[in-house]
Amino acid sequence: MTESRGKNLETLLGRVIPEWRTEILECSKISGGMTNENYCVRVHQTPFFVRLAGDGTEQLGIDRDVEYLATVTAGDLGVAPPVKFYVREERILVTEFVIGKSMSPEDFRDAHRLRQVVDLLHRTHQRQPAVKPFSVFHVIRSYWNLVRGNHDRVTRQLEAALQLGTLIEERLPFQPLGLCHNDLLAANFVLQESTQQLWLVDWEYAGLGNLYFDLGNFASNQKLSADQEVLLANLYFETDQVCHHVAAIRLMRIMSDLRESLWGMVQRLVSPLDFDFEQYAMEHFSRVQQALDDPRIQAELDLLGS
Repeated sequence: MTESRGKNLETLLGRVIPEWRTEILECSKISGGMTNENYCVRVHQTPFFVRLAGDGTEQLGIDRDVEYLATVTAGDLGVAPPVKFYVREERILVTEFVIGKSMSPEDFRDAHRLRQVVDLLHRTHQRQPAVKPFSVFHVIRSYWNLVRGNHDRVTRQLEAALQLGTLIEERLPFQPLGLCHNDLLAANFVLQESTQQLWLVDWEYAGLGNLYFDLGNFASNQKLSADQEVLLANLYFETDQVCHHVAAIRLMRIMSDLRESLWGMVQRLVSPLDFDFEQYAMEHFSRVQQALDDPRIQAELDLLGS
């Protein structure tokens, strides 16, 4: 189990990383993490970020080899901290440690920060490493198959949301697949203190995907206003003619909330953590319900279909 590995982390790391076998390691746990345990490990006062993968996370669609390859790619691009070690059999990923602050949604309210985000996404979306595809629609259907029958009181609304997802999948404008992060929480952006460089971390849901999901996922997690969505589209596509792009972003924002809601429902069934996954799921599902009742949704679907 992950917990027992964490208790003996110095011994474990000394055993599986030859370069650290004779070193004195100072390990301190970093709070947070729903699917991992994270640590700062100092070797000769040099800090490293060490991630221990959680048990059973493959049920959430997480592939640790994909996470490693995506992190290597992002590290080579200067988007994520470079990878130092990967111990596949123990599911341990070690990267350089960035000293900085995790961002909050409020930090992305200005154009400068949005430009930094767009720069990171542009660089990653143009790469196609040898990782498996990511489709939010496939993930949603997979999660739904796992939780079907456990949420009877919202089954009808969930089925309506799934039908909307089918329409969006059919009408989404074509974009070449590129490396997408797919979990653009504010906390996954770290602002380095010394350089003010923005880094993007935690690539466990990464895959070759459609850029509109990354943009919609970012908009959802930061609760961007309609004007901010337009600004995001303007910055990303470098044009003022963004009606179709904004419609796609807004529709994928709904799919992001639906994915998060179903993720919470799956976690409620499989996770040993003492966390209110039911509340998390219902919070995101309430956003989906609001979207389903919004008459603008049909206009956005029509725009994509035109």
